[in-house]
Amino acid sequence: RRPASSATPAQVTALRLRDGGCTFDGCDRPASWCEAHHLRHWLDYGPTDLENLALLCSRHHTIVHQQGYS
Repeated sequence: RRPASSATPAQVTALRLRDGGCTFDGCDRPASWCEAHHLRHWLDYGPTDLENLALLCSRHHTIVHQQGYS
């Protein structure tokens, strides 16, 4: 069974506190502009937990998925 694909509101709050904004190298977008990203994709059985999540702004979230960054 695959894990849940979306971070909970509590997880997003924790990510905002932990990461402070987009974690893409050199990006200064604030946490309020970011969304949770699975480091190991949930389709590949990556868990939806804080150890496997990071904040990315929508631009960098798209780039990471399109270009296969990790």
